[in-house]
Amino acid sequence: MSIIGKIYGAAAYFKHSRGEYENAEKLYETAMKRGLNKLEHQGAYAVLIMRKGEFERAKDIINKTISKRPQMDLRIKLRINRAITNIKLGNIKEARVALEDIHNNGGNKKVYQILGYLYVLINDKKAESYNLEAYDYDEEDSIILDNLAQYYINKKDYIKAREYAEKAYEHSHNLVDVLHHLVLIEEQANNKEKAKEYSQQMMNANITALNDISIDQRDEVNKRIMGV
Repeated sequence: MSIIGKIYGAAAYFKHSRGEYENAEKLYETAMKRGLNKLEHQGAYAVLIMRKGEFERAKDIINKTISKRPQMDLRIKLRINRAITNIKLGNIKEARVALEDIHNNGGNKKVYQILGYLYVLINDKKAESYNLEAYDYDEEDSIILDNLAQYYINKKDYIKAREYAEKAYEHSHNLVDVLHHLVLIEEQANNKEKAKEYSQQMMNANITALNDISIDQRDEVNKRIMGV
C-alpha cells in the first residue's frame, strides 16, 4: 500500500464520517491516484459518489474492490451497495438475484431495507410479506417502516400507510422519503395544513441521488401542496 495513498485515504474517511462530503471526495480522489489499497476506504468512496448519482463509476469501484477478495462482512456490504447501483441503473434482475442470495445466506438489516424497497418498487408479489418479515426483524427501523408505508400507499390503503409512516417519523424526523409519503397521506385525507407542515419539513430535509424521491419530484410535490 502506498503510504501517501493510505494517509489521504484515512483523512478522506475521517471527513466522510463527519459529513464533510466535498472535502472527503477530493481527498479520496487524491488517495486513489496515490495508490489507495485499503478496501474499506474504497468502498466508502463508492458510497460517497453514489450520493451524487454517479452509479456507473461507483459500481466500477465496487467491482474492483470485490475482486480483491475483502473479508466477508465487507464483501456483503459491497455486494449490497452494488445492488443499489444496479437498482438505480435499472438492472433490476441483477440486483434482485444478489440481494436474495445475501438474504438466503444470513442477510442483515440492510438487506431487509433494500430488498424490501425493491419488491415495492417492482410491485412484486412478495412485497407485503417480505416487508412485514422485515418489520418483525426490526420494528423501529425507519426505512423498513417507510417501505411498508410506500407499499400501502401504492395499494391505496392509506390507513395502514399512515400507521407505518407515522411510526417511521417517530424514529426519524428528517428522512425526506418518509416526509414525502406523509405529505401524500395527508393530501389524500384533505388535511391541507398538515400536508403543508410535512412539505415544509421535506424541503428542509437532506436529499441525495440515493433517495427514492428526486429533487425535481420533491419540488413538484411541494408546489402542488403549497399552491404555488
